Amino acid sequence: MSKIQVSVIMPVYNSEEYLETAIKSVLDQKMEDMELLLVDDGSKDRSGEICDKYKEDKRVRVFHKENEGICATRNFAVDHAEGEYLVFIDNDDELAADVLEKNYALAKKYDADVVKYGCSIEESFANGYVDKRANVFKKFRVFDREHAAKYYAVAEKERYFSYIWNGMYKKSFWTENHLKFDTSIKCGFEDRVLNYEIFQIAGKQVLNPEIGYKYYQRFEHSTFKKFNRNMLYSCLLSAEAEYELFQHLKSNPDFHSDWIQKSAEYLTEFLMLLSRSDNDMTKSELTDFMRKLRKSKAFRDVQKKGSDKRLSMTKKGVVRLFVKGKYSLLLNVSRVYARFIFLKKRMGKR
Repeated sequence: MSKIQVSVIMPVYNSEEYLETAIKSVLDQKMEDMELLLVDDGSKDRSGEICDKYKEDKRVRVFHKENEGICATRNFAVDHAEGEYLVFIDNDDELAADVLEKNYALAKKYDADVVKYGCSIEESFANGYVDKRANVFKKFRVFDREHAAKYYAVAEKERYFSYIWNGMYKKSFWTENHLKFDTSIKCGFEDRVLNYEIFQIAGKQVLNPEIGYKYYQRFEHSTFKKFNRNMLYSCLLSAEAEYELFQHLKSNPDFHSDWIQKSAEYLTEFLMLLSRSDNDMTKSELTDFMRKLRKSKAFRDVQKKGSDKRLSMTKKGVVRLFVKGKYSLLLNVSRVYARFIFLKKRMGKR
């Protein structure tokens, strides 16, 4: 029996409308020595039955378990994967043609722990507007752990950390370093938290400019499109995880980045979350959460006197309101800003 080169991991939950398209995109890959792990996480629709339809394909392994969430489901699948490399796909997305074969060849050529590739994005909104774009690495790059600091700014700008499914990961690297998705995260940011750890410890990494993944962020199907308090908790974990990576890299002379800028960006991200129209938090809950942010190590530096001199006028205003505890005013401003950004993006696409 030939060795399995790549294990493709697909957590499945209530995705009967899109699931077969996602599965087909994997099984249409040219790579023969691969496996697809379909892990039904307690679906309540026909998703489990759809998975079972593919059991006769020798490349497909189907698991059914009680609902635990995407993080636990991915961890479960990794434990059962038999491939040399791991690839992740969500149950309503698609792999681009030949992505496995092409990136496995790069992984072997450079003996890489990680190969990251680009993605196309189609994002839909409640009013029917659809935004199409792409996140790609601008250059082909190969670097090792000793030079990671030099490439952090590039990786951050080109969305290395945003997703786990835009990459291929050596299984032995994953297991030897006890990498796990944080099961306390229920609504987004789990990829970012893990990617900061991966970037810090990976031996050899490849950044491939080619698009290898098709991401569909559908309003009606995405958990990230609906407000959930766990988002705030998860985003804070992300901020603190990146702060730890920052501390690890900043002593390297090749490291060129600024945590003041990053903490202001995270603060803006929190405000965008809190400004959502479906946010049902009380004024007291909002105030308590903002106070929690002020106590976090991730926002310690931005509160130092004079730190905002390095920021743009917009970010400087946000930081000053935050430091002064003007939370209600800050949220009102952010709601107007969120609407302005959306309209600007939409007008730019016409």
